[in-house]
Amino acid sequence: MSSAPLLTAALACALLAPAAAADTPAGLPAGTRVLPDLVYARPGGIELRLDACIPPSPTPLPVVVWIHGGGWRAGDRRDNHPPLALLKAVPGLAVASIDYRLSHQARFPAQIQDCVAAVRWIRANAAANNLDPARIAVWGASAGAHLAMLLGASGGKEWDEAGGERVQAVVSWFGPADLTEAAQARAGFEGHARADSGVAQLLGGTVAEKLELARRASPITHVAKGCPPFLLMYGDRDPIVPVDHGWRMQQALAAAGAKADLEVFGGNEHGGVDFERASTMRRIGEFVLTHAR
Repeated sequence: MSSAPLLTAALACALLAPAAAADTPAGLPAGTRVLPDLVYARPGGIELRLDACIPPSPTPLPVVVWIHGGGWRAGDRRDNHPPLALLKAVPGLAVASIDYRLSHQARFPAQIQDCVAAVRWIRANAAANNLDPARIAVWGASAGAHLAMLLGASGGKEWDEAGGERVQAVVSWFGPADLTEAAQARAGFEGHARADSGVAQLLGGTVAEKLELARRASPITHVAKGCPPFLLMYGDRDPIVPVDHGWRMQQALAAAGAKADLEVFGGNEHGGVDFERASTMRRIGEFVLTHAR
């Protein structure tokens, strides 16, 4: 999204404002409001921001919250090609791309707390922006998918003094469902067991050293009756997150009575061409519009 001057603290804590709108990216509907650099929280003095794209609509729009990947230690909300591609492919949705504290800034559970705070901020400001506060989906890739699944499965309640925030649908692109697996150093994925791995940096120690925290941080641990619908997408040749994370998450959700669709893209790794296709974006959009209720 195009840049804009930083909002003042007062404005950033207020309702989303049309005055903050930036130019509409090519390919989005005419009249789409682009609202960049909105501060949604300041944990420990760190400003966390989101960018929102809100197409014109006669009725409040469901919103998809994009959570970027990067091993919990890299990336930011401007890794926003997927949500913009979703808007271009599927009418009737708004999107917001969020930052969260990276592992060098704070250890887990800071990251899930930030995702809860972002959803709460979007919901609190929904009425002023023609968004439907009862139809919020979360979607992420890799580490962002882990956070999306964790928020969907747990509601964020375990780590949030205000009681968490429920979302109405979850989309996971190759997200790790079980962090405890890193302790096993399974063949081909031994790197996750090292002290310099992304999961070790997230937890503040190797999974072997932080096994109980890894269990609590695993989305599959929190699956229970009442989970929202999940759409799980994995590549069958993923060298970073084994495809069986998708199978196991689907089985756990189905056993709990939750809607759980799994799509495995043959020949794709940790991402790939099939994830980026317009048909995949339409699948995601249709899933959200159908099940985020």
